[in-house]
Amino acid sequence: MARELGVSRTTVSKAISRGKAGSKFFGGLMEYCEANNLNFRDYVLLSSEKEKKE
Repeated sequence: MARELGVSRTTVSKAISRGKAGSKFFGGLMEYCEANNLNFRDYVLLSSEKEKKE
């Protein structure tokens, strides 16, 4: 997966284990989705800052 997204294995591991991902991971995921005609929003649940605090 890391190779397909163009990021390190550590970046993927952190995203999976912590349930949070940074710009490198999301940038790679977005590029992968665009290249494969996939809708990025089908794979990522975005929440607002307000929801995170509750």
